[in-house]
This record gives sequence, C-alpha cells and structure tokens, in this order.
Amino acid sequence: MKLCLKYALLFLTTLSVFSAFAFVNYDNDPDLNEAFRHDSEYAVNQEDASRIEAEASYLRYLEKNNLPSFQQAKVYCQLGVMYTTTASADRGEDVDYDKARMYFEKVLELEPERIGNATIRARTFLASLPDQSSDDNISKGLDVYEWASAITKETLQKNWLPNRPEETEIPRLVLLSMDNYIPNIVEVMAGNSLALISRTEDRDLRLKRVSERFSGMPIAAWADAMAKGMSLFEGAEIYNNLAPSTLDVGPSESSSVTNNPPEYADTASNNSTSKDQQNSVLTVCLFSGLSFFAGLGIGVLYLRKKK
Repeated sequence: MKLCLKYALLFLTTLSVFSAFAFVNYDNDPDLNEAFRHDSEYAVNQEDASRIEAEASYLRYLEKNNLPSFQQAKVYCQLGVMYTTTASADRGEDVDYDKARMYFEKVLELEPERIGNATIRARTFLASLPDQSSDDNISKGLDVYEWASAITKETLQKNWLPNRPEETEIPRLVLLSMDNYIPNIVEVMAGNSLALISRTEDRDLRLKRVSERFSGMPIAAWADAMAKGMSLFEGAEIYNNLAPSTLDVGPSESSSVTNNPPEYADTASNNSTSKDQQNSVLTVCLFSGLSFFAGLGIGVLYLRKKK
C-alpha cells in the first residue's frame, strides 16, 4: 500500500506540472492572470491559492466574447481539478465530485475530438471519480483505454488541442512530450480497470469480456493471464512485453532543461517561444520516468470508490 501511495502522488504531481505548461494566457487577459495567481496548480506563491478567488476569475474569463473552444475547455478542466485533487482542507476547500463532473463533462462537450492535456484529464477523471460505482469506473475506464490506444503520431498531429489561436500544428517538443505520456495513460487505464475487475464477484466473466472486446490488444493478454490465476502484477509483465512504450514520434532533440514557472502573459517577453520549448522539454523528462506502478497507485489512492 505504501508503495502504491508513493507512486500515486508522483503521478498526480507530474500531471499537475504537465498541465501548467499546457494552458497559456496568450492575450494577457487580467482575469486569467488573476485566476492563475489563485489556482494552486499555477500559483507562484501558494499563500495566494484560493479556490473561491480562482473560480470567480475563471468564470469571469469565460464570459469573454469569441473565446476559442480550446481555451474554454482548458478553463473548465482547471475548474474540475480544483474540486478534486487540488482541493485543500487546510484552505477550507471540500471535494465536490458532482461539481467536478459537471466541469469535466463541459470540457468534452466543447472539445469531443481534439487531444490535449485538458481533454485527457477530463476523460481520465470522469472514468475515476470515487463517488461512482465500480461498474461505472470499469466501463468508463475501458472506454478511455480504447480511445487512448487509438492515438498515434498522425492523430495527434491532426487533432492536437492548440495552446494559442495561431498554433496550426502541434509543436515538435510538445509532440515529444506526448511520446511517453499517451502510452502511460493507456497502461494506467488498463491497470485500473483490471484492478477493479479483480475485486468483483463475477471476476472471471468480466475478464473474459475484456479479452473478447479487445482481442489482439495488450489488455486482452493481461486479462487472459489473470483469468489463468496470475496476479495483477504478473499480468502487467505480460502487458509490458506487448504494449508499445512510446508513440514512436521520432528521435528527441537535445536541449537544456530549465525549470521555469508557468508562463504568464504579463511577464512574457519576445523570447516566449524559447520558454515554451524549455517547458516542453521539461515535460519530456518528467514523463519518461513514469511506470506502471504509478497507475496502480491511482487505482488504490484515487480511482477506486472510497469506502
């Protein structure tokens, strides 16, 4: 259990860092700057963190005319996160899964096709909210596994969720950052779903259905192994021997890694492109170290229904 908790915290923290480099105040909007100042995922000074203030600023920002759907989706994603993993009892903030669900569903209403950190987070959160039944989380988790398994370099290039209105194609360094990120999401959702299935009364029947639905895919081999009596962890070894560990986007580009805070439009200068590249390289390094056990940690700590 301690090992799972350790890796769950690592995975969730890494997701938070990644999100910080995927949401840009490209037109220096004062309401969005104010939201970033109070959002604990973005706040430079955590003493300024306040969900009440951040939510109010985000909602004011959403009232702006002609706000692109990708930017609206990112706002709604942050609103959902603030009612789940970043809610802080020390700040008097209670978790509210109903409100989080409403915000995450809005993300996918706005951006049902494009792929980016906001839409990935929305899908994975909606497949893991602890107030849902195990059946719901299993079903939704397998749907996310299927969706993420279909993502390739080509689909990312075609359906990338941009960071700025003028961004017409996925930046090379961002593509590299997704190289490990997407396969890890696939593995996490497979592991979480099978972990939940392993605790059901009709375990063998459910494993058979997974094997039939995903015939020829790595999760089917994992389910078959568990049906034969192997543990979840033993099945994971078989999965890892079959599943691709990257999207094969091509050779990485060497660059120094600078741990900069999120880019704020009011502090950005003419070298903002360079900062974006440095931040993207940071995400490459962070995600290259993720393991399967991080996903199982979420399954124990966060994705399963609290008793």
